[in-house]
Amino acid sequence: ARGNIGLRLVRVELRTFERTTTVPGILAERPGWSVMEVTAPMTGIVTRIYPVQGEAVQPGQPLFEVRLTHEDLLQTQTEFLRTVEELDVIRREVARLEKVSADGAVAGKTLLERKYEQQKQEAALRAQRQALLLHGLSAEQVDNVVATRTLLQSLTIRAPGREGLSPKEAATPLEVQDLKVAQGKYITAGA
Repeated sequence: ARGNIGLRLVRVELRTFERTTTVPGILAERPGWSVMEVTAPMTGIVTRIYPVQGEAVQPGQPLFEVRLTHEDLLQTQTEFLRTVEELDVIRREVARLEKVSADGAVAGKTLLERKYEQQKQEAALRAQRQALLLHGLSAEQVDNVVATRTLLQSLTIRAPGREGLSPKEAATPLEVQDLKVAQGKYITAGA
């Protein structure tokens, strides 16, 4: 009889199952979350574009390389580097004068004047460092200028991150929807 009606016996047990339900709704964009526009912090010329339109990128991944032409930034970097070099010379001079003035060969006033000059240069260096940070350079980039004694010539613009999210949500890839820049194009700050 079971065979005639196609009855098949199975044991009933609890397990997970999937079910699809249709729910009416409207997707709404969240400003600053659904669409993010990436802008250049300084003027320059685009020398390299990393992603292609439609590509998924991770937060922090390089998007563009920009050769800096921002005149004020270049001048501030030049003054900063000059101050670093002058401060090195003053420090060596102070160290030399400390040895010589201990023996009484040089007046203490000379050493004191050099120490005052050193303090002035250190204050100028701190102010110039802050100016570079306000221009949009990172502390690491400023430290690299000091370490290598070369000016920062290019800037890498990276995909934005999302603060305030769990690590899993923050690592969600972003899609490059529209590229409004081309290689060799001159861009202004904010473009």
